[in-house]
Amino acid sequence: MPQNNCAAIRAQLSAYLDGELDAAQSEALLAHLSECADCTTFYNTLRKTLLLYRGLAAEKMPDASRARLLQDLDLD
Repeated sequence: MPQNNCAAIRAQLSAYLDGELDAAQSEALLAHLSECADCTTFYNTLRKTLLLYRGLAAEKMPDASRARLLQDLDLD
């Protein structure tokens, strides 16, 4: 599979995992994954990383840190 096709597929993986691709795009992506071991490895790693990340409990940022960050970003 040409490297530029792999780059295009890898660029779509997050959207695929988030359910943002249409049926035709999803079908093309899955067809590529069935033929490309490198992209399949990349996909499996990304999928597992997202599952682990989504399973983490969100921690609240301390108010003082949040205020300092907003001030540093000029968003206060």
